[in-house]
Amino acid sequence: MENPANDHPRVAAAALLRHYIANSGVFLISTAGAIVVVHTAGNPSAIDNDPAYALAAFLLFLLGIWLVLIALVAEQFPRAATVAVAIARAMSDYLIGGN
Repeated sequence: MENPANDHPRVAAAALLRHYIANSGVFLISTAGAIVVVHTAGNPSAIDNDPAYALAAFLLFLLGIWLVLIALVAEQFPRAATVAVAIARAMSDYLIGGN
């Protein structure tokens, strides 16, 4: 028997937004890891010579963790979820060129 709550459009939209926020957070965490791997694979001292890459990777990692955590508690904090959706859309437009 299906859950009747899944038929409601608001519930489906909220679930879709939570999924979008979580996916954006995972993407940012993966991007941070890729930055670290790319800049240390060829030359291990690359991070030592230019610490801006490490700082950018760390900030993207923190933002990704924040988005994933907000996706888990989006029902309790609707304003924070709204901010997270705006950040996720802006970052996806900037990093991967839109939806």
